[in-house]
Amino acid sequence: MATTTKSIQVGDSKICDLNAMYSRVIALFSSDRDVDVKDVLAYELAPIPTAMFTEDGMRICKAKSTLKKSLQVEVSRRNAHDADVTVIDGSALLWIIHWQADGTVADFIENVKTRLTSYLSDSDVYLIFDRMEERRSRCDLENQQEEADTIIVQQVLGCAGEAYQISVVSDDTDVFVLLLHHYHQAGLDVPLIMESPSKERAIVDIKSTLAKHSQIVKNLLPAHAISGCDTVASYYGLGKGCVIKVLKAGYELSAIGNVDAPFQQVLNQATAFISACYGIKESTDMSHTRLLVWGKKNGKGHMSAPNLAALPLTTEAFIENVKRAHFQAILWRNVNVNLPSALNPEEFGWKKYTCNRSLSPTNLPEDAKFVPDYILEMIRCGCKSETPCNKKCNCKVHGLPCTMFCACFRVGCSRSKY
Repeated sequence: MATTTKSIQVGDSKICDLNAMYSRVIALFSSDRDVDVKDVLAYELAPIPTAMFTEDGMRICKAKSTLKKSLQVEVSRRNAHDADVTVIDGSALLWIIHWQADGTVADFIENVKTRLTSYLSDSDVYLIFDRMEERRSRCDLENQQEEADTIIVQQVLGCAGEAYQISVVSDDTDVFVLLLHHYHQAGLDVPLIMESPSKERAIVDIKSTLAKHSQIVKNLLPAHAISGCDTVASYYGLGKGCVIKVLKAGYELSAIGNVDAPFQQVLNQATAFISACYGIKESTDMSHTRLLVWGKKNGKGHMSAPNLAALPLTTEAFIENVKRAHFQAILWRNVNVNLPSALNPEEFGWKKYTCNRSLSPTNLPEDAKFVPDYILEMIRCGCKSETPCNKKCNCKVHGLPCTMFCACFRVGCSRSKY
């Protein structure tokens, strides 16, 4: 996935520092200038949405394993009967195969064959890898349902009618969520376990896990997608533990991943759910949630303003992330369905780059601004760089230091705080 790089044009300068603009806005809030906090916070105030992306443009990724560990019902190896069908996540298996320091590729291959033989002695084995054909882009791959995660579930569903017991060898939380969802949707009864390629780790009983958490399983898949998975950014400060807690409160997410659902319904459900994760109930607008979170954080006696990344996304940025989550949930919900070829990732919060056949997340609509125009005018003085600031300096009049946004900063303005 391509990284994201943006900048904000202020005067003749391009500003890429994620906190520079926000810091200046905070100074305006503290001054006597007429600034509408609600209006200003409706903008991201940074080149990229800091609640989703790090300074280098990479997605924020929370530990997905927290969700699996919190929900899984374990079974001892002694009580886990031998499976007659084993479905293996090939990449996960290769990751844990021992490769000696002085070993060769041939040695590694022999170790893989030995491990696979141990499974073949007891059951039929299906070894699953991601499939990527030559000259096909990542978006084509996802639209054709060829991710290993979905193929694993397809194989389980295909074998469920005749198998005595099925074992899925994988550590992946996405696979765990998919197995729970489709086991429930298909009304399966066959014993199904999920075990790690590392023998010392827990064995999960999918059937028992479903029985224990039946009240949230129907909404678990969309909740996992909207709160962060392999293709969707997580939110700064919101972990999977919080997601589970909010799920148990009864929020409905049936529209997310429903290919026939109106997008407004998808957005409404996503807004209510993520707002609740931030501690704001019954919100219908993410920018309003952002304002309320700002107020709560400022009302707790903090001496400094809250971290920009700790604030929810603006509505415009949130919509793009919801599109990506909706797209991923559609793929997950329909592992055994041929989706319409018109299901284009570029209509679901992605931009396609044909030069390297990659996808990059859309942060904001093309015409959206990161900061209000009037704020850009207020955060910089009009002093000429060749003359020092004097009593007419707009920054000096309002008791603010000159910064990198001001032209005088380049020649070492004595009023600069840097």
